[in-house]
Amino acid sequence: MQKTNKRENWLAYAIGNHLSGHSERALDVLTSFESTFDSKEKSETDEVSSFAILHAGRQRVLTVLCVHIVQEKIKSAFETSELRLYKAMVLIDGQQYERALQHLESVKKDIRDVIAWHEIKGMCVCVCGWS
Repeated sequence: MQKTNKRENWLAYAIGNHLSGHSERALDVLTSFESTFDSKEKSETDEVSSFAILHAGRQRVLTVLCVHIVQEKIKSAFETSELRLYKAMVLIDGQQYERALQHLESVKKDIRDVIAWHEIKGMCVCVCGWS
């Protein structure tokens, strides 16, 4: 079976598994997706660097390219953040609270929505009865 790099397909499959009560399968899909997501970002950065070197003499093209790179990096950072928070929610729905807490701590540096991170962590702590 050929795997796709389309984010929408991976997420739809993970959400479908999650909503049908197959939390473990959803987690497997999200974990697989994260590994392709990270490697894809590296290859896109390499392609942009090569393009910038080829057009280094053209100020306008380089400026437009830099703005595009910054916009894509910001978009990518928020998508990564939401994906990591969603993975924590899947863990919680699968009643894996300690694993969810470990996941939240390990991805804290990637999270852009800090309030949501604290809310999800608070849910885990309350359910586990910790203080």
